[in-house]
Amino acid sequence: MLPGLGSSSDVWKHLWVDLQGYEVHLIEVKGFAGLPAEDNAGGEILAPVADEIARCIHEEDLTDISIIGHSMGGTIATLIAARFPEDVDRLMVVDIPAFFGAIMGVSVDQIDPIAGSIRLAALSRSSEERERAETAFVEAGVLSESERRSWLICLKAILLSERRHSMN
Repeated sequence: MLPGLGSSSDVWKHLWVDLQGYEVHLIEVKGFAGLPAEDNAGGEILAPVADEIARCIHEEDLTDISIIGHSMGGTIATLIAARFPEDVDRLMVVDIPAFFGAIMGVSVDQIDPIAGSIRLAALSRSSEERERAETAFVEAGVLSESERRSWLICLKAILLSERRHSMN
């Protein structure tokens, strides 16, 4: 269970009673919710945390994995599922900032055609074309290099899902 940006694992305490009988791992991210930042003081956070959790899953030989993440924790959970799909059996995200239109103050009806166009454009681009577009975002300061890599992983998961869906 992964907490959000300003939260500790205490946000999940209300679920602990319902999860008796299950092995539960509560994750704390260094530098958040009052914890010292240590290695997270500079640079990437999301991808290294996702990698560390995946390493622990392998090291502990954990199976039948359900990952639950809130907000930033949901983003990390999504990264784990996208990068290590063989390790994740179930994924649940709560309050993940998935609707980018809210940032721009538009409704779902207003943003739906734009999102559809973005999805179609992403599906029709070659990997080289996507790489050039992402590099332009980094150079323009819209995304950091680490954010670009994180979003690329998520985009690949979305594209794979779209391709599987269209094949069925």
